Amino acid sequence: MPEIGEKAPDFNALDNQQQRFILSSQVKKGKVLLAFYPADNTPVCTAQLCDYRDHLEEFKGLSVQVVGISISNHEKQSEFAKKQEFNFPLLNDYDTRITHKYDVMSFTGHPKRAVFLIDENQKILFKHVEFMAITRRTSEELLEKIKSFLPQDESTKTEENIAPSNSH
Repeated sequence: MPEIGEKAPDFNALDNQQQRFILSSQVKKGKVLLAFYPADNTPVCTAQLCDYRDHLEEFKGLSVQVVGISISNHEKQSEFAKKQEFNFPLLNDYDTRITHKYDVMSFTGHPKRAVFLIDENQKILFKHVEFMAITRRTSEELLEKIKSFLPQDESTKTEENIAPSNSH
């Protein structure tokens, strides 16, 4: 399994919009949070990805791109993304090569629920592989972890700090 501090395995895959995603190109635009999830339209996966959808602006504010990865077929994945109005890509790992590169394949033949935070140099900053598929990392937990990697002046910015001041 790729470890924290190591270079993240590169890959390319089509997303739910049939757009090509190449990790080594995407990290040049900012950090990438890879969120492996077992299956579309299941309670925990839906809750996890909807949580990320609902907090996507906060991830973007920290220059983090959220990307879901599953082995579902393209049609099912596209329907899931449309139904839940996901505003980030879901990558199709139909042949399980990405899941295997990241060593997150479960004994049931589905990806384990796992997150990897990858920086602009394609280095793994953080990873968490769930012990049980019914648990997940929340947006709140991940945003706090991401902030811990930012320089102190960046991580302490708040809406109050960046809102225009009232001039007298």
